[in-house]
Amino acid sequence: MGIIGTGRSSVRGTLAIAYVFLAMTISATSFIWDSAGGNGLLGNLDLSTAGSTSVEYTTGQHYSRDGFLGRFVFQGEAGTTLTVTSTGPLATSTPSGNYFYFTKTDDTNRWRRVFFVATIKAYLHSNAEGPILGTHNTIIDNPGDSITIPAGAGAEEHNTSDPSYSGGYNTQGIWGFGSAYRYKYPYKYIWIDLTTIRTTTSRRLKNGLYELGLLLSGDGISAHLNLTGRYQNYSGAPGSYSFILERTCPPTIPFHELIENTTYTNSYPVGTVRFNSVDTRARMFFASDSQGLFTDFRFASDRGSFGYHVVYTPRIPSGYATKIDSTTKIFPSTVNPVPFTSPTHGETEQQYQLEGEIRIYVDPGTTLFTAPADSYDSRIYCFLTAY
Repeated sequence: MGIIGTGRSSVRGTLAIAYVFLAMTISATSFIWDSAGGNGLLGNLDLSTAGSTSVEYTTGQHYSRDGFLGRFVFQGEAGTTLTVTSTGPLATSTPSGNYFYFTKTDDTNRWRRVFFVATIKAYLHSNAEGPILGTHNTIIDNPGDSITIPAGAGAEEHNTSDPSYSGGYNTQGIWGFGSAYRYKYPYKYIWIDLTTIRTTTSRRLKNGLYELGLLLSGDGISAHLNLTGRYQNYSGAPGSYSFILERTCPPTIPFHELIENTTYTNSYPVGTVRFNSVDTRARMFFASDSQGLFTDFRFASDRGSFGYHVVYTPRIPSGYATKIDSTTKIFPSTVNPVPFTSPTHGETEQQYQLEGEIRIYVDPGTTLFTAPADSYDSRIYCFLTAY
């Protein structure tokens, strides 16, 4: 699953799904951008501020710095790796090496190099902050660097009276056996504080708007951050937002389960989309091709193919389940900002939001013999335009 950036105004996300005939179980991953009640800002970073690379960033917390972007709130398996890359704009006339740059939107010869600091922390089942996880922060200096989440998180509970019960975690994240040790994961959430650090390396900075697109991608997750910055007296840098796609189905969908879903009201969940911004609205549509022209959704392999249908159900703003049979079916964000509440600390902020669920179903009469036994692939393209 990935997102491809195409300038400030739009990004494209793809959600890849495939099935085989053998079932596979997996815990769904959740990944949410949280502004920490407005303390984290994706926009208006002051690029005229002096560099601060003399500070030691491998330890400690850095959420009090003005480059604090907010936190990602994670639920999923331990060992999940998020690879961080840049989606542009592409800075020109840069020194040798592969780095992140805030680039002037109308002159790519003007830029400032930055890097990022990620601090990974735990949130306990008792709804209290837990420890910093790991000995050191993660420094993200080069596109392709990654963040590895060292522990699992989620609210799932064991039945401690079941004969198969073999232990679990208590509210403090300690492993043990008994009724108090009922949680599958040591923590309720993992959160990742992410902070931008401006370096002393820049080129021909001038009054105006600068941008940097970040893509964090991992198994079942694509998160795109569109960051904006300003230099000197330039006021107002709209266009900052978070756009996240999550896969909620297994990497391989059991075919015998899929064929039980034959209507848009009885459909198979495969993913969610989530857009958040304090200064930018958005609209979205789906397609079966990368150009955004068609809605002929099909599973295909070298041995054959068969069609299926896509349903999108808006949650924010609320709406009805809608069959995607045309690219003219467009889903907007909220017209006005609405409250977003942090899942960990409870802070609120007014944001433009768009959120919903993607589901699929097959035609009635689809059977195990509809297509030759094989592994089939498909893609659902999600086009987002921010404005």
